Amino acid sequence: WNYDQEIMNTLSEGIIGRGYKLGWWAFCRPDILLEQHESGILRKMVDAGLTHVLMGAERGDEAELDSVGKTDVKKDATLRASLLLEKEYPTVFRQATWITGIPSETPESMQALGEYVRKTHLDFAAIHPIMPYPGTELWEQYKDSYLLEEMNFAKYDMFNPVMRSHHMT
Repeated sequence: WNYDQEIMNTLSEGIIGRGYKLGWWAFCRPDILLEQHESGILRKMVDAGLTHVLMGAERGDEAELDSVGKTDVKKDATLRASLLLEKEYPTVFRQATWITGIPSETPESMQALGEYVRKTHLDFAAIHPIMPYPGTELWEQYKDSYLLEEMNFAKYDMFNPVMRSHHMT
């Protein structure tokens, strides 16, 4: 939602200029939220009624992010964005989604993810099993692998694990 800085600025100024009293939420990239804070756009977004951000954090480790094709996501961006929002925009509800069950997952990496999530001070952290939906790059990578344990697509719902890791079931 917040990818295009110019659109967010114009939209926010339009809402403020018209005097609309809105409350809205948006899926947001944390790295762009940080840029929007620096440019003043995030303040306008909040003044225009932004009350809830949902960030796709995914993992707390750069190598793990890279392993699932999230090479443009930087782990510290979610931490920095959440702490910034907590301090500068305390009325904004902070939520992020994280994935577990990636191929390299170990009990230790799961513990490290939990510790990292706690550091972010989020209002709500949603942790879901990785989901290689058919037609995605992740599906193509694992469809013929022993790691993909479930072929009943009714269970592909972000709540039922369908993959195992190299180290755990």
